[in-house]
Amino acid sequence: MQQQEYEQAEAMDRSRAEAEAEEQRRIEKQQEEDEAAEIWKKFEKEHKLESLPPEPADGGLKIVITMPGSGRRVTRRWSKTDTLQHLFDYCSGNAADDEEFADSFALVSNFPTKRHTNGELTLEQAGLETNMVLRVSE
Repeated sequence: MQQQEYEQAEAMDRSRAEAEAEEQRRIEKQQEEDEAAEIWKKFEKEHKLESLPPEPADGGLKIVITMPGSGRRVTRRWSKTDTLQHLFDYCSGNAADDEEFADSFALVSNFPTKRHTNGELTLEQAGLETNMVLRVSE
């Protein structure tokens, strides 16, 4: 009887140790996935900024964008033929950690009040002008 109790206790210890080891593996796997997601996110931001068209050497449209959360403003010059998608990529690529926003967002102008969501439009087609201020809105 003592031998049987000993074997049962040993089996319980083994199953507890296996469960703890499995939990540790799950935690480590989750940490690795979180780290990979963070690296991928950083890579995507860098890629979006690298794929932007160059700023026009002279003239162009100076657009100021107010980021969500912090209210930080980012400014850049654009050609009239650049698309709104370029502005969306610029916002996503420049977002700080405390300025995260959804993948689908709009750029809103105050005057005239207009919500820009169609990334295929050129800045000229969207009616954007120099020194215009846009804010990121979800």
